[in-house]
This record gives sequence, C-alpha cells and structure tokens, in this order.
Amino acid sequence: MATIRARGDKWQVIVRTGKYKFKPISKSFTKKTVAESWAKKIESQIDEGVYTDGRGNKDLPIHDLLQRYFDEANESASKNTIDNRTSILTRLQKDFKKHSLHSCNSQVLYDYFVNRRKVVKADTVIKDITFFTGMFRRAKIIWKLPIGDNPAKEARSMMSEMGLLDGANLQHDRRLTELEYINIRRYQMKKFGHSKYAALFLIETGMRRGELCAMLWERINFRDSVYHLESQKADNKRSRVAKGRDVPLTNRAKAILRLVRYMAPKKGQPLNEYVWPWRDPRSCSRGIKRIYKSLGIDDLRIHDLRHDFGSIQTDSGTDMRIVAAAMGHSDFRSMKRYAHPDMKKVAGKLATR
Repeated sequence: MATIRARGDKWQVIVRTGKYKFKPISKSFTKKTVAESWAKKIESQIDEGVYTDGRGNKDLPIHDLLQRYFDEANESASKNTIDNRTSILTRLQKDFKKHSLHSCNSQVLYDYFVNRRKVVKADTVIKDITFFTGMFRRAKIIWKLPIGDNPAKEARSMMSEMGLLDGANLQHDRRLTELEYINIRRYQMKKFGHSKYAALFLIETGMRRGELCAMLWERINFRDSVYHLESQKADNKRSRVAKGRDVPLTNRAKAILRLVRYMAPKKGQPLNEYVWPWRDPRSCSRGIKRIYKSLGIDDLRIHDLRHDFGSIQTDSGTDMRIVAAAMGHSDFRSMKRYAHPDMKKVAGKLATR
C-alpha cells in the first residue's frame, strides 16, 4: 500500500507491501498527481510480480558488467570483431577493477578518457567509449539496472565539446600511395617469404585476411580466373562472413599464385592443401606489418588493402555492381565504406558546362 505525504514543496511516496521482500520504496515528486500515478504503477507491477528492484545492484563491479556485456554482445559477432573487443575488454577490466556501477559516473569516465587521449589516438578512445556506451545501454534496457542518463555518452559529449576527439577517423579512408605500392613490390627478402606476396594478392583481389588464410589450391580455377570461396556454417557468424562467393582473379593475382605454388614446397615434399602458411589471420598481419615497418609505412592496416582495392576499381569507372560482387557485398550501401575516390581523378571526369 502506498503512502503519499507532503515534504516541504515536494510530495514523498512510500510503497509498502507484504509481497515486496525488500525495504519500502521511496521517491519524491514536485506534483501530487505525478506521485499518485507513479505509486499506482509500482503497486501494479509488484502485484503482477514483474517489478525489478535495482537498488541492490549499484555495488555491482564494473569488471563483471563489462564481461557480461562482452559475452552477450559477441553471440552473433565475427571472429575479427571478437578479437578487437577482447583487447578492449582486457584493458578496461584492468583499469576499472576497483569501480562499481555506482562509482562509475560520467566524471570518472571523462577523467579516464582524457588521460587516455594523452597517450593514444582519438580513434582508440572512441572505441573505448563505444564499448562503455553499449554496456550501459544494455544494463539499463535489458538488465534493468538503476541507471539514469548514459554516463559514457555524457563523457563523450563533453570531450567532443572540448575538442579532445578532433581528428578521429573511424572510417579510416587511408589509401595505399603509388610509391608505397611500388616499394612493396620491390621489397627484397633474404629468402622466400609469403608476407610480401600475400599483401600484393590482397591488393589485387580485395579479399579479407581471414578468407586469404583459408584459401585452398583445389578451389582455384586458373582457366576461368576465379577462386571459389565456399559458404561457412552461420553458427555465431555474421552472414557477410558466412556466405560464399566467387572471387575474380586478375592476371597479376594468378601470377602471384603460380609463384607461390612454385616456391612454397620444400624439396621432395608435396604441395600443401592450403595456399598460405597461416591458419590464424593475426599471424598473416604480423608478417605484413613487418614489411610496413621496414619500408617506413605508417598508419596502414591490413584491411586498408581491401579499401584500396574498392577505391581503385571505382576510380577506374568499373560498374559498382561488379565491384560489389567482387568484394562480396550484397548491399551497395556497404560500398560507401570502401570507395575513397581520388579527387584529382574525379575532377578530371566531371563534365563542364
């Protein structure tokens, strides 16, 4: 049963009921009508057994909430996304191991992200903020925890207002320059290694690194110039990764494959069923990054080679339907992320009056 009484210029509501196993619920309002409406709502929820009391959850460790969000959010994520989120989770759990849900407010998050911004790029800080934002959103809507405004969104808003997130480039429209491409092709190795040719092959095909590492010789059709990428089981995988497609092979891509097939086997040993030696895509990335470092190439990810493929094809005037099919996109809107046109070439193609 609810009790409503005046307390100064406010109305205090106290809800007591034998069915409610915790201490009485108390809340103050400026208007009596609002207080009566809230009291009826809470009493109804308690009678129906659907009321959730979150007051005892304010002391929940942020460490545990981050882990719970990570586990639930990754149920339908790709392996690449899970790997990226794992590194974020590990760092945030370490830095917030002494914080609870109650103590992790917008001021604490703002101070933390400001200090992070002093040592890392704005992109990295935004990824951390996004992780926290998703956790607080899920905690409020799905877990029914006592959270008001999302503190991570408030911290991000303040950082943006202060100009601390300027220069962020999450879309990462970095392209491979002509000089960088020439240097990769001319890169000399002391002995035969796959990393250089894997990088060149990614530039020629626009494949993902995970697709490259899973390539099999038996699926390559040199006559028709295609590689058949078989569909995978969709368990815990996003559809864009699970579906198969035919990857077109340029003459240069086929030449790279023939060279790898000729050089890869050791003397007296049969050819391996896999084209490339890596089963873990991260191992492929480490090999290519070593070449980047030797050539002084900065701020270039392995996935940027896929972006470069899409940009080159669109710059050359290739039909967007063909480019989308080659890259495995069923939605043309996805191509916007991979097409970073060279404005000099665009200006040369624009019609004049």
